[in-house]
Amino acid sequence: MRTDRPAFGVAAVDGGGSVMISRPNVVRRGALDDDVLIAGRRVGRVLFGSVLVVGAVVTVVAALLCTKYEALEAAPTPSIFATTWLAALVAYVAGRIGGSVWVRVRGVPLQDGMLFPSLALPLVGMSLVTPLSLHALISLFMNDRLGFEEWTRMALVVVGHVHVALALMAARAAWRMSRGEQHLSGVKILFLTVGVSCVPGVLLLALPPTIVLATGAVFVPAMIAAMSRISDDEIWKTRVDG
Repeated sequence: MRTDRPAFGVAAVDGGGSVMISRPNVVRRGALDDDVLIAGRRVGRVLFGSVLVVGAVVTVVAALLCTKYEALEAAPTPSIFATTWLAALVAYVAGRIGGSVWVRVRGVPLQDGMLFPSLALPLVGMSLVTPLSLHALISLFMNDRLGFEEWTRMALVVVGHVHVALALMAARAAWRMSRGEQHLSGVKILFLTVGVSCVPGVLLLALPPTIVLATGAVFVPAMIAAMSRISDDEIWKTRVDG
């Protein structure tokens, strides 16, 4: 029973003088409403993160094609990232609606197993796509598309492993969140990511670590903190209603 919900019901006194309150529908209906809401959110996040991961793969493939075959028309451009984010948002809305309708209409119980992928996929997707998306915004502001194409190809070689490391750490944090366990904070993950960028960043006048720190500071702590709050809220709701 939730402490923030009114205990409406029918009161009666048994033979021993104890007051009994009958609430036949309130808890069940509240639990169903939460299941509908949470299911929609989780499906939406799974689709949102999946689209971002696909967008990251498309970016890598485009950069490799451009580098190996000098196919300049295949070079990653800011439009790739704009399309990826737009498609991810549309997927989230569609998933949220579809997941909610499925639980409400079919009465399918909420699956706790969906919590981990619904946390991990968005974190992994954002870890892979957000850094270059921020750089794409800068290139648009500076009207320097060719410079961005060169930057993307260079980033794939110099700090590609950093993106992967960040994604793996974010996924591990999501796993611990889904189990209600302590996880690395966004600040710690940020500085571990900077540490990873020191190889071979130190050999390049420390430029990669500096860029990684400046870029990651914009979104990594906020990303981890936001997903942690979402996880805590959903775990609390499902445990209370259960």
